[in-house]
Amino acid sequence: MKKLILLFVGLSLISCSKSEDDQDSDDTTFLEKYDGYGFKSIGESADEYFFINNSIEFLKYVDIDTREDDNGDDRVYCEIWREGTFPGGEDGDVTISIISNNSTSLILSVIYGGSESTITNSVDSTGNTLTVTSENDEGGYIRTFTKTNVIFTSLGCQ
Repeated sequence: MKKLILLFVGLSLISCSKSEDDQDSDDTTFLEKYDGYGFKSIGESADEYFFINNSIEFLKYVDIDTREDDNGDDRVYCEIWREGTFPGGEDGDVTISIISNNSTSLILSVIYGGSESTITNSVDSTGNTLTVTSENDEGGYIRTFTKTNVIFTSLGCQ
């Protein structure tokens, strides 16, 4: 009888354990999976880029205002995102925190000017489309970006 109970318990343990494939599929974080990817959105008056990096500087953002300035040049605005609190101008400091970095999304908290936004970054199953969703007390937005081979430094950013 004792041997039957041990056999039953042993078979139950084997049948309830996860396979190696199931365990490996969730181990890669969003930043690891999309390290080095760039995404672009073309608008009427601006082109925008997001670059993902598995490093301290985990997101880089570029906004190119395609309306020319007085010299006939495009205006380029560059941001490098990392966790911490940074001077933010007349509305106060900016605090950026990673809430979640799992296999399907990167969720951030951004506090600026007394308001907190939650920004969710996710990439579709093909790896070609980045969706950025921002939510705060005043509403939010959803933006989509398409994978590009353009690199951050080629846009005039350091």
